[in-house]
Amino acid sequence: MMNSPNINESTRLMDRGRAPAGSVLIEDDEVREKIKNDGLDAVEVESHEHTSKTSFRYYGQKPKVLGFLITITIILSLAFAITGGALYKYDYEAKYEDTVELWRYFFWALALTLSFTVIAMVISLIFYILHNLFYYTIASYFLSGMQFPITLFSWSILHYFIYCMFVCTDNHGAPNSKRGTIDNIMKALLILGCTFLVMKVFTKAVIAYMQDEDFWPQLRDYIFKEKVFDRIILDEQRGIATLKNIFKRKPSPLASVMSNADTNKEAHMDRAVKISKMVFLRLDLDREGDVSFQEVRPYFDSHHEAKRAFHIFDKDGNGSINYEELVKTVVEIFRDRKELFMILEDRESVADILSRVFMVLYVIIMAVATAFTIYPDTAKAALVPIGTSALALAFIFGNSLKTVWESMLFIFVIKPFSVGDRVTIKDHPTMKVFRMSLFTTVFYGMDGRQFIIPNSFLFTNVITQYKRSRDIAASFKLQVSHDTINGEKFKQFTKRVKEWMNQDQANWNLSKFQCFISDYEETHKFIIEVWAELKGVTWNDMPKFRAPRTRLFLAIQDICHQLGIAFNTAPLTINRKKMD
Repeated sequence: MMNSPNINESTRLMDRGRAPAGSVLIEDDEVREKIKNDGLDAVEVESHEHTSKTSFRYYGQKPKVLGFLITITIILSLAFAITGGALYKYDYEAKYEDTVELWRYFFWALALTLSFTVIAMVISLIFYILHNLFYYTIASYFLSGMQFPITLFSWSILHYFIYCMFVCTDNHGAPNSKRGTIDNIMKALLILGCTFLVMKVFTKAVIAYMQDEDFWPQLRDYIFKEKVFDRIILDEQRGIATLKNIFKRKPSPLASVMSNADTNKEAHMDRAVKISKMVFLRLDLDREGDVSFQEVRPYFDSHHEAKRAFHIFDKDGNGSINYEELVKTVVEIFRDRKELFMILEDRESVADILSRVFMVLYVIIMAVATAFTIYPDTAKAALVPIGTSALALAFIFGNSLKTVWESMLFIFVIKPFSVGDRVTIKDHPTMKVFRMSLFTTVFYGMDGRQFIIPNSFLFTNVITQYKRSRDIAASFKLQVSHDTINGEKFKQFTKRVKEWMNQDQANWNLSKFQCFISDYEETHKFIIEVWAELKGVTWNDMPKFRAPRTRLFLAIQDICHQLGIAFNTAPLTINRKKMD
């Protein structure tokens, strides 16, 4: 490994958006720099353009190698297809007919196999290009897993068309003949390719419908934040995709999250701080201690995109980004990355359940349809015993099938929660959803205990959902002495509390702030109720609410002391009468 360059050279190259030659190659989700602990000086390193293990089979191969393989396979496929077609078209002497017939079927089957390989490579190359064209978009989420169905569909359509145009003759459809069997096989392959694609598209549509309303905005926000990171940290100004640079692109951040196991690790604070130091050093060109919009603008293609990225870091909205805001934003992005990985992992596992159920039904239906297409007489004879056996199995596994059906309704129709949601269930403490499966759901309590609860139990019980609840609000009551408060003091109290909330760093919703006297107890105590809501903080984000609520409580206490409002109960007047 080469020695790292000196600090000054690294800083100069960073300002120019270029990494030094001696940079260390590391993974994208690992720390991309070595930072000194006593300052903002950094040694930048390049990101390793590694290949993500996505569902795209040939993704990441060099186009030249892929083109060579496609060329060789096309030549072999054409050779075998032409040879097989020649054997079909020409007549031979009777003594050679059986041997020639075997070679016909051999070349026909071999041509089918090789042509499938060719089409698979071509579709893989198309998916590679589409994946890069839809860089930083949700389309990559829907493209994943569709390569094989489209390959099978294209292969079956192409071969049936070629077969009907060039190979098929008038006597090919004769019943009980070998060529008639080939006709039936080609029809079965056509039905297989079409129905398999329809089944996969239907599964994708059901999975998309299954997502809750908050999933898609969260996914868009995450993709944009990763785009901001990619532009600023890696300084890759890609712009619009063109055929010239299409193969130079990286896998999209969404594919990286879905496929990279390292993303599931806990994002440590020191990693976030180190990356924040590097970003701050790169952006703060004038070294004034904060970053302005003009310093961020060159990293983005449009003014609107740069403005949106700037607002992500500018927490207080003062038009500049300080180091504390940058660190806070980076930590949030790290946490969002982990949370989104868990959600996507859960979606993939649930989608896998749904795909398996559909696949079982699909295989059964297609097996019956194929049997009736190729061997209709045999299939009709076996229909009655197979139906009787299926009826017997239904009686044996009826209860299990009922449980599976209820679990599917619970997961795909009711959709009460997602991974990462905070919920409360009867006879259980408040918990976070960790993993969902067809029969059980795994939760973790706030104290670290694990709960494995059957979905059949969850199906019949009330679930309190915190994440989908509205923004969390602080409500509390003050008991004050009736002789230390009046109408004027109450107005001043309300005014000062609102002024403090307006100046606080938390995003308080002043439009829903309420302060009122709710009761008058025992003729000497006023009950003052205060309602304050935080924008964008739900019950699922309770830790984000505790610090602002604590500051609000202490501020109210100070305001009461300033206005002379006493918390203690007013002294009661006791009249004593001497009894004779």
